[in-house]
Amino acid sequence: ARAFLLHGMLAPSTLKSTKTELSRFLWWCRDQQLRLADLRIEDTAAYRDFLLDPQPREKWISASAYAPGHARHDPNCGTRWPRNDPRWRPFSGPLSTQSARQAFRVARALTAFAKNTGYLEREPGVLVKNFRVPRHARVERYLGPATIAYVDAAIAALPRAPGQETRSAARDHFLFVAFV
Repeated sequence: ARAFLLHGMLAPSTLKSTKTELSRFLWWCRDQQLRLADLRIEDTAAYRDFLLDPQPREKWISASAYAPGHARHDPNCGTRWPRNDPRWRPFSGPLSTQSARQAFRVARALTAFAKNTGYLEREPGVLVKNFRVPRHARVERYLGPATIAYVDAAIAALPRAPGQETRSAARDHFLFVAFV
C-alpha cells in the first residue's frame, strides 16, 4: 500500500482520501483474516457490497456525537472522532453510492498495482464490476449552455487558411462538439 501511494505522486487532498480508502480496505481484509495474496473474486465482491452497508455497525461506524436522549441525537448519523478516541471507527456513516464507487475504485487500483508490480500473481478485482451510479447523479456536461455558445462562436470566428475555410471550420466544430 505504501508503494502504491508513493508511485502516484498524488495531490495532497487526493493522497489523503486515497489513504483513507486504502486503510478501510486493509482493515476489512484484516477483519476477514485475508492477506492481499489470499483475496479471491468473491472476497472483492464482498468488499464492494460491504461498502454500502458496513456491518456490524458498532464495529465499523463511529458512535453518534450526541448522547442518547439529547435533542439532536440521531442513531443513524455517525461523526468523526480522532483515531485515539475509543469511539473512532473507519466510517463516520454509511457511504453514498458515489463514495462507495470511489472507495471500491481505490481498492481495485491497489490490487491492480500489486499485480502489475509483481506483489501479487493475479488481480482479484479485475472481474468484479463497480457500482452503477444512477443516471441523475452523473455529470452530463461540464460547460453550461452560455459557455458552449461562446466557445462555438469563437471557433467560428477563428482565422482560416485561404481555400480551407469550410474544411477547417467543420473539423474544429466537430472536435468541439465531440468533446463537449
